[in-house]
Amino acid sequence: MRNPVMAFSIFIALLITIIGGGYPLSAHGEALARGKDTLQGFRIKTSRPSKRPFRVTINFYGGVVSQHKVALRAPISGRIMKIRAADEAEVKKGDILFVMGGPEVERKIQALNSQASHLRGLLSELRGVLKRKESAL
Repeated sequence: MRNPVMAFSIFIALLITIIGGGYPLSAHGEALARGKDTLQGFRIKTSRPSKRPFRVTINFYGGVVSQHKVALRAPISGRIMKIRAADEAEVKKGDILFVMGGPEVERKIQALNSQASHLRGLLSELRGVLKRKESAL
């Protein structure tokens, strides 16, 4: 628009119409004077809160996560070869939950077996020394 005063007047008229709820001001004033409220359909009725039974059923898919968490630590690293505990089964202290295997576990078993045989040899030597010292007394 070329005339800024005209554009400003149209803007103000639109603003008044929007603020007035889209009704002409004179028609609303005449309805109020007659005792009829034309905005009655837009009023929200409120009431005090009351206690009533309330039940909601929600269907969903998912799982329940327990708040009680137990940390499992394996003494060595390796692959889990067999799981002996079933899902949702009750387990007790000392129960075998899974069996570990793989090349890492085999190497560790061989190292422990060789260490055990070495310690058995030392033990037999010490027993021999102990017998000689007892016989010398």
